[in-house]
Order: sequence, then C-alpha cells, then structure tokens
Amino acid sequence: MFYKIPFKLIVIVVIIVLGVKELTPIATELYEEYESTNIQETLQEEMPDKVITENDISQAKINYFIGSVIIVFINFIFLVGIKYYWVWFILLGFYLGRKKFIKTKLNKNDFNHYQGYFREILSKYSVDVLSYIDQFQFRYPSILVAMLLQLKHKNFITIEEDKIIKNDFTTTPNCSEEYLLNHIENGILNVSKSQFESQTLKSAVEEKLLKSDEFSKNTFQRFVSVSFILFIVAFLCLFAFSFILDNNIQLILFLIGFLSFIIVMIYLPIKIISWIVYVVHVSHNPGVRTKKGEEINLRLEGLKNFLKDFSTLDQKTQEQLVLWDEYLIYSVLFEQNEKIVSEYMKYIKIS
Repeated sequence: MFYKIPFKLIVIVVIIVLGVKELTPIATELYEEYESTNIQETLQEEMPDKVITENDISQAKINYFIGSVIIVFINFIFLVGIKYYWVWFILLGFYLGRKKFIKTKLNKNDFNHYQGYFREILSKYSVDVLSYIDQFQFRYPSILVAMLLQLKHKNFITIEEDKIIKNDFTTTPNCSEEYLLNHIENGILNVSKSQFESQTLKSAVEEKLLKSDEFSKNTFQRFVSVSFILFIVAFLCLFAFSFILDNNIQLILFLIGFLSFIIVMIYLPIKIISWIVYVVHVSHNPGVRTKKGEEINLRLEGLKNFLKDFSTLDQKTQEQLVLWDEYLIYSVLFEQNEKIVSEYMKYIKIS
C-alpha cells in the first residue's frame, strides 16, 4: 500500500529526531569520560602484576565501546521508547485507522483496465447512483442530462417547445427520479448540488451498493465493549487479590489483573486514535463499495467498453438513436456523447 512508505519515513524521522535529542547528552558524557580516562593507568591499577601491552589497551577500548553502545541502547529504549510512549500510540493508532480504511475502501480505479464487455442495461438502478458507483464523483452536467433522458425514457416527462413537461404516470419513480420531478419548475430542472448528492448517496446506501458509517459505529461499539470487559476483569482480580489467602492464587489474580490493566491502558488510546482516523477518512470519502457495489461497478466498466468500442454513440444525434435510447442514457452518463449534453443544458439550472 502507498500509505506504508510515507508512514515508515515518518517513523524513521521521529526516531532519529527523538534519538538525537535524548541520546546526545549521554553520548557526549560517555565520550568526555573516555577522553579524560587514561586507559593504561586504569588497566595498571586493575592488574598491578601484569605488564600492560598494546593488545590489552586495544581490547580495553573495544570493551569500553561495546559497553557504551549497550548503555546508549538501553537509554534509547527507555528514553525514546517509553518516555515518548504517547508518540508511538499516536503513530500506531494512525497506522491502524488508515489501514482499516484502506482495507474497507476499494480503489477508485479498480476496474480502469478491465477489457471485458457487458451489454445489458442496469435498469434496476438509477443512473445517478451508478455514476457515483463508477467513479465516486458527480460529473456535472452529464449526470443530470442522463437523469433527464431516463425520466423521458420512462415517460415521466416529455420535452416540447423547449421546456420540460411532467406527465401523469402510473409507475412509481425511485427516490432520485422523484427528487428531480419535484424540482422541475417552469419547464426547467432546478437542482441544488448538495441536495442532489445527498439524495444519491442515500439511495446508494439503501440499495446496498455503498457502505454507510454503520461500520465505524460498530467498530466503536466493539471497542467500548472490549475496553469495559478488560477493565472489569482487572478490577475484579485486583479486588479479589486482597481477600484470597492462598499465595499462588493471589499471584495468578495479581498477574491477570495487572496485565488486563496494562492492556487497557495501551489498548484505549491506540484504538481511540485509530477510530478517529478511520471516521475522518470515511467522512471525507463516503464512497465505500459493498461487494454488490463492486459487482455493479465491474458491469459498468464492461458496458462502458461496449459503448465505446462498438456503438459509436458519440457520433450520433438523438433522432438517430431510436433503437439505442437506453444506451444513449449511458453514453451520456459515461461522457461519450457531448452533443446530447450540449442540447439538454438549456433545460438545467445548477446551484
């Protein structure tokens, strides 16, 4: 995953910065101590009956260097690893939250190189929902022109004398179609982007093509449940510890309670941070396809390939497409027919 590379670089930079900050005084002190120490005299004091050779001095320097490295490493673990535990909690929480989001969200371009064909029209779904499933964005004005063509195909509207006329209809329009029908005024479709997009996302979730934020809510509920259970276990074990006389049982209860408490203290901040990161990502990226949405997206790519390679719809006018009226809707939706879009722009007002 792409996010792993910058995350690793951030961790390395943080380790280097904290390491330099905390270990520089220790390393400086060890070096000054080394410089001020006469190794030969020290060895002579430790071994008065031995003749000190160059090999002895070299070995003493090596031993001092190894000892210094061990001291620096131990201090690194405590000063960088433990003293700044909150930094590692934040980084780990961010990584887990980002990982969960990436695992949940499919790639926006996951079928861009798909070469297969799909000829059937996905008439079960509104084209605005399909458009969002396809690219996770609202492509104006193509999406609204395609919606008008769909309304016209279903006889919900007719277009006469350069204005949109709502028809009497017996079939029930879907939510998106009803929204557009309610916003046709004086022969013009007057649409608010925010309202239209909200309606489309709601329809996509209801049709189980997109995941809502229920997943994050369930994640939070599990997090609260696990934290509560661990806290109760820690409390009961430590509480019972003072009433048990058997030393072995006391030790077991103490270890279970202590470990449960430590796990809670580590688990709580990391999970809270990861949950926040996940929720923020999902709130800014509502396009999280379900398995069903993935299947529909694959069909859309196949239909897009079919229209692009075989239908030459981009070269035809509306009058030439009597037999291709449903394909026309999708050619507009996939931005393969600019002529129709330009013809219908006069009927649309976007705010």
